[in-house]
Amino acid sequence: MEQISVQVADAMEAAAQYALFLAEAGKRLASSLDYEATLSEIPRLAVPAIADWCAVDMLDEHASIRRVASAHVNPARQSIGNDLARRYAPGPMSAYDVPQVLRTESPSLVTEFSDELLMRRAADGEHMELLREFGALSEMIVPLIARGRTLGALTLTTADSGRRYGETDLLLAQDLAGRCALAIDNARLYSAAREAVELRDRFLASVTHDLKSPLATISGQAQLLRRATRLERGEGSVPVDEGLARIEATVERMASMIDELLDVARLELGRPLELERRRMDLVALARLVASEHQQQTQRHIIQLAGERELIGEWDPPRLQRVLDNLLSNALKYSPDGGMVTVAIIRDEDDAGDSAILSVRDQGVGIPVADLPRIFEAFQRAHNVARIGGSGVGLTVALQIVAQHGGTLTVDSR
Repeated sequence: MEQISVQVADAMEAAAQYALFLAEAGKRLASSLDYEATLSEIPRLAVPAIADWCAVDMLDEHASIRRVASAHVNPARQSIGNDLARRYAPGPMSAYDVPQVLRTESPSLVTEFSDELLMRRAADGEHMELLREFGALSEMIVPLIARGRTLGALTLTTADSGRRYGETDLLLAQDLAGRCALAIDNARLYSAAREAVELRDRFLASVTHDLKSPLATISGQAQLLRRATRLERGEGSVPVDEGLARIEATVERMASMIDELLDVARLELGRPLELERRRMDLVALARLVASEHQQQTQRHIIQLAGERELIGEWDPPRLQRVLDNLLSNALKYSPDGGMVTVAIIRDEDDAGDSAILSVRDQGVGIPVADLPRIFEAFQRAHNVARIGGSGVGLTVALQIVAQHGGTLTVDSR
């Protein structure tokens, strides 16, 4: 009876210690919404309170496993642990360790490592020697799951302390992992929200600048017209008709920009754009857009190449917006001037209304690292930060082309 009482008392004391540990863990995890700080805090929570070694592995956007934080009570063994992770990380289909836990979303418990188990894990003799030097005695690996999604895994290992994990310890580890996963997920959400706000602010600042420029043109032309009406026609006078034409073109540009913003809003809500197809000449449309842009620049030469006429059933205003955006980018990001070529050829591989349109410039190009995200809303290449732009034009252009049954690609050399 006395022995049973001692066991009950020990169990109650252990439960109380676990409760205090989890309470402290929750408090420390909630103290920061910084993603990197949250990850680095986890091993410090576990070592030495419940483990001699703790490691956090996360799944990245490509489902690859990445070690992001670790800690060991013994600095020398910390180095060995890092060496093992770097040189002998198990493959994604491994039947043990972190990959298995991530695949099955189930925890793993090794009460005591035997030589036989170490030999099964070792890839070669040197690997086996490192495992023995590391001196792991007992191990728990639990998945980090938040909102039904597996984020990574938490590894807890004992060594010098001589402690052997059991089922009660595994329950504690799972409880800790749940709190860690929630903290990591919250930090990620906060980081994403902050990035979205920053993107929005940059976008609004850019759009404000873009909208003010046309307004300045309208204001300037209106002032010139006002003065011109007081002047007699003759040498040195300002032609009223020319001023009116520039005002009309600027107003159309503003209307197009506003329509573009509305299209982005529709796309963000998952709504397709509404197309109004009618019979049109794509070459004539390209010639019109090229002429309008040529009037605005003296440093560039815009030339048309390919077909003289190409008739099809398309949406003229939408395709005009695509052409306008591509040409605007070609001119804007060719600060040193040069040739801009608009080529239109018939797609001989398609029996329907199909054409291949390309816009080629001699500009600054797009860094390889930016190419995968160049069509995302509000994204711009890092090498053009000083050049104005909203970062929405290519997003809308991509959707317009897609809804016409086509594709939009970029090639930067």
